[in-house]
Amino acid sequence: MNAKEEYNTFIDYYYFDYNIMNSIISFFDYSENDAYITSFCIYTVLNSFYDMNKICIPYSKAHVWDINQGTEKSNQKINIVQKLSKCWFVSEDYNQLNKIRVDKVDDIYSLFDEELQTMKELHDIQNVFSPFIEIAFETSIENYKNSECFSDNLQRMILEIYHEKKIKTIYDLFQFNYKMINILNIKKYIDIDNISSKNVIQIIESFFDDNLLLKSINIKSISDFKILFYNNLNNFAQSEFSKNVFMYSFLCDYLGITREKKEKVYKDTFVSSMINDLIHLSIGLRCHCFITNDKNLRKKAVICKNLLDLHTRIFNGDDFYQHLINEYYKYTYNNEDQKEFELKIEINGKNYSKKLKTDFSKKYYL
Repeated sequence: MNAKEEYNTFIDYYYFDYNIMNSIISFFDYSENDAYITSFCIYTVLNSFYDMNKICIPYSKAHVWDINQGTEKSNQKINIVQKLSKCWFVSEDYNQLNKIRVDKVDDIYSLFDEELQTMKELHDIQNVFSPFIEIAFETSIENYKNSECFSDNLQRMILEIYHEKKIKTIYDLFQFNYKMINILNIKKYIDIDNISSKNVIQIIESFFDDNLLLKSINIKSISDFKILFYNNLNNFAQSEFSKNVFMYSFLCDYLGITREKKEKVYKDTFVSSMINDLIHLSIGLRCHCFITNDKNLRKKAVICKNLLDLHTRIFNGDDFYQHLINEYYKYTYNNEDQKEFELKIEINGKNYSKKLKTDFSKKYYL
């Protein structure tokens, strides 16, 4: 990576996932309606804070993988990232492994090609989880294939998978877990608004008793899981911080903590998305703000934040936009009045004004 030596003086780093970036920048492709003007207002406010060195919106290698997915031309997506990030790239600092570094890389297209190759290696994660798959599943089969504790349907499924050796990959493991949750009719949900550093461990461990594979190998706590899982990450994650985030994020996915609907079938892209979430979290949670509309990713971010006692502010898109408007008003007018104010912008040589409304009645982040 040919990073430009440019002194970094930004006060805050705002980490947006790609969908948030796209929702802000996509106005370039649409007519000048109200939503278009509102998006441009958000973009204008972000630029004004950037010009004052108050914020930076860097992208990471996880954005590279996001952009590589789907049918849309990758150059269009790269342009979106370039417009918002101003070519600032965030990565783990290999000299200080629990910290991040932010570099200005003007040749964003070359960087994308380089990072895509490293991401392909990261997505070959099977070796990390294969000991867990083999130990957990084989042990659970021996313990439960003739158990009277489970229904005929569950016993039939376990025996079928056992004889045909259907669990060979992470995807197979999650599919088995999904079927088991549905057969056992497990319906357990968490409200991320109620998660705190005081109760997060108790909330997660309440899911352990319902998991056939974990129970079969006597894993009853996060500490037990860490003993089995943690050392396998040595070749996948560099820092202790990243290892912990990867472990907690995987555990949330595996236990079904973060799924919105228990009846949801895992798609064949699930593992790829799960791994990319690991990268987003390992970098984004070391920034000042983490913004995403992905409910699963946001829930994992809140859980990791509380488990690791972080100070990152976690937003969804709408709450972040309101928070940003409030911050702009406070900086411009030096007060916290509940009122409308007018923001004047210029789009393609035309002048517009938009009334924006402050709302200081609540905290907008988790």
